[in-house]
Amino acid sequence: DCRSKAYINSSLVSVQVLRKIGEVLVNIHGQHAHQSLSHRTNQRYLLDSFAGHKIIIDDINTICSEWKSIDEKLSSISSDSKSYDSTMELLGYQIKELEDLHLIVGEYDDLEEEYKRLSNISELIQISQKALHSLSEHEQSAESALQHTIHDFKDLQKSDPKLENFITLLENTSIQLTDTVDEIRQYSDNLETNPDRLNEVDNRLNLLMDIARKHQVHARDLPKQYEALSSRLNELKSNYDSINEMVERQKNILGKYEKLANKLHDSRVKNANNMSKAVTKHLSGLGMPEGNFIIDISSQEYDVPVKEGTDQVEFLISLNPGSKPQPMRKIASGGELSRISLAIQLVTKQMSLFTTM
Repeated sequence: DCRSKAYINSSLVSVQVLRKIGEVLVNIHGQHAHQSLSHRTNQRYLLDSFAGHKIIIDDINTICSEWKSIDEKLSSISSDSKSYDSTMELLGYQIKELEDLHLIVGEYDDLEEEYKRLSNISELIQISQKALHSLSEHEQSAESALQHTIHDFKDLQKSDPKLENFITLLENTSIQLTDTVDEIRQYSDNLETNPDRLNEVDNRLNLLMDIARKHQVHARDLPKQYEALSSRLNELKSNYDSINEMVERQKNILGKYEKLANKLHDSRVKNANNMSKAVTKHLSGLGMPEGNFIIDISSQEYDVPVKEGTDQVEFLISLNPGSKPQPMRKIASGGELSRISLAIQLVTKQMSLFTTM
């Protein structure tokens, strides 16, 4: 379709992406040499590289990150403060509602089990009595039949010694059956209808489920909900209690930032003078004997700490004796920019911004 396509590492990219990457990777020493050199950000980078400011700039970046982290927390608390009172009131009401329940972990499951037993108490009494009757409490019960069988086998044991094994098994079974009957009898004796307790358990379960629906949790999770709400309340209180502490920390961090930023500014001013003289000297040997290269440093005021410090750096050039230095991106031709770029490269020995292809 006759349209150009751009690829980076075999991946298709847009013109915008290619332009941004090209500004970093390529600078052509020719009639359009201003591609990187005209950017103030790159000019500041070149000065800092010449001056060896990496350590102090890294320290400033660390301080800025600390300040930003605290500022984000303060902003979050500030936005929350609009609804703080209503949130605290709601949390207080919800917590009080759960406290009044006197919740116990595992209570819901215990009550549910008790409710099932109480609501089916008549059937449980009936089936346990039936079991006792079948197993033990009449002449043809399982227990009676088992004892008769053991007695018969013992009478014939002399006729066939193999019966001894059966007798042992049957006696063990008889013991287990007796123990089972005793447990069923004890269980049956403890069963009794209790309508009042059934009504009490039913009311408690209904109350727990009603409150759970309001909190949009399962009734068995109400203790966890109480802990979560209490934790949230304490967190909000803690956040607001720590505002003064965070503000004070920000002040201390800002004080450290201002000291480092001022130190960086002083060093930039000093090194800007040295770099300006060195570049101007090289310009004379590159066909610009009247060229005068000057680095202008101006401090700016910011509301917040910035990672690059408080300085604006701009490269100025005067091409004729007596003329006022001006931003080189405005008055220098493409060829002149190319030679200025080469002079700066010779001084800074930084190749990364001016790699040619």
